[in-house]
Amino acid sequence: MRFFEFLLLLVILSATVQATVTEQKDLNFKIKSIELFKGDVHYSFETFTPSAFKKKHPEFLDLDSLAMLKVKDATILMSKLAYVVNKPVGFFDHEHMSNENFVHHIMGNQHVKKLSPNTFMITIPGVHEEDYKMKSFFDSDDLSTLPNSRVIQAVRATKQLDVISQGASSTVVREMTQYSLPIIGTVNLISYIPLKENKTLVITYYLMGLKPRAAGDPDLKKNFLKEAKGLKDLIDSYKEPVEVDESEQK
Repeated sequence: MRFFEFLLLLVILSATVQATVTEQKDLNFKIKSIELFKGDVHYSFETFTPSAFKKKHPEFLDLDSLAMLKVKDATILMSKLAYVVNKPVGFFDHEHMSNENFVHHIMGNQHVKKLSPNTFMITIPGVHEEDYKMKSFFDSDDLSTLPNSRVIQAVRATKQLDVISQGASSTVVREMTQYSLPIIGTVNLISYIPLKENKTLVITYYLMGLKPRAAGDPDLKKNFLKEAKGLKDLIDSYKEPVEVDESEQK
């Protein structure tokens, strides 16, 4: 197994993939709600040198809260994902987004250890374990844990990039750093938009900085798509842990 599969095969062991995944020509494609209601996943995917990224897509520059574009030998992976999950938008509140059980569930077969209210250590199992640190921040009208101006500006940028994101009930920012893999970092900006009582539109802007050895993986796109296919099902399949009444056990 190539090293990059450790990171991107998040869902192989823990999700049944049923969604149809369709690539969109425009990197910042418009949302097609009818197809997404049927359970499809839409995505865009492209890689760039930092200079090419800055020149071709200046509208995305503010998403880089980790300043990955300053790394000269980096390859920048940019993607947008959109799908509908069978959860009410109220499910995506700060409590769930920072809950260790939920984070572990959506990480598939990766191990999750909560270090602080906003920080998780993620371990990727295998013959040679790999790990990285993930910080997760939450933003809504009622509560915000966004830590600095760069992250705040990244959230604002998502609302400018996609008008429908302006109706998001909440936004989650995940910054992944300190990889043992040859990866500089990853920024995920995820908007949760209400559609119906038990339907929520999820839009994710995904920015990753790769070191040369990772950027050369021929299965880069294929493994990314395996993650995209399974993430929707992982969210749909999440169930709250059943609390046991200790008094009834006595």
